[in-house]
Amino acid sequence: MRDTHEHELLVIVERFFSAYNEMDLDTFAELLADDIRWGHHNRFSGTGAQPLLQSIKDIQAKLPDRRFGGITRWAVNRDTLYAEHGWSATPAESDAAWGWVAGVPTSMECVSVFVFDCGRVKEWSDYG
Repeated sequence: MRDTHEHELLVIVERFFSAYNEMDLDTFAELLADDIRWGHHNRFSGTGAQPLLQSIKDIQAKLPDRRFGGITRWAVNRDTLYAEHGWSATPAESDAAWGWVAGVPTSMECVSVFVFDCGRVKEWSDYG
C-alpha cells in the first residue's frame, strides 16, 4: 500500500505534466525549484527554472501539439518519483538529430525521474 507522501509526489507530477501539456507556464513554474537541474538523457540538459521555461517555449514552437501521456507505472523512493508514460507530438519542422520529419507524428515511451525538495521539483530527467 502506498503512503500519503508517495501520493503527494504523484499529484505534483500529474500537475507538472498537465501544466506542460496545456502550456500553463505559471503553474509549471510554481512546481519548480529555482535551481532545478533538468534534461533528456544524452540530448540536452540545463540548470535553473527560467532556462527550463524558455526551453519549454522553444520546444512548443517546434512541436505545438507535444504532450505527455498518462502515467502507466510509477514508484517512489524517498523523495524521488519514477514515472513511466508516453510522449507524442507532430513536428512543425524536421530535425535530423531527433529523427523528426515535419508533419509526421512521432512518439516515444519515457521514464521521467523527479527529485523533490520541499514539495518542488529539484531535478527532472527524461529517458526515452
